[in-house]
Amino acid sequence: MLQIFDDKNDFKLFSQFYGVTTKGNFDHDMVLQRQMTFADLAEETGLPQDELESKFDDFHQQLFEVRQSRVRPGTDDKVITFWNGLML
Repeated sequence: MLQIFDDKNDFKLFSQFYGVTTKGNFDHDMVLQRQMTFADLAEETGLPQDELESKFDDFHQQLFEVRQSRVRPGTDDKVITFWNGLML
């Protein structure tokens, strides 16, 4: 995740908003969950809320681009899956 942030302050801001830790929050991985609102973050940091929202739009776009580059898992598209589902 660090590779998408040019500025360490941006990563701090992102970590504060999503509660990012080195330990992670799910099986030693990080599942992003908002810890506060943009209004709360603006109050804590002193930055304007609209500027924060714009920054986070950029962060989300960068994360999406990184996610698109990963190898996708295989999907099971056989008819057998359909029949198994009907049995349940």
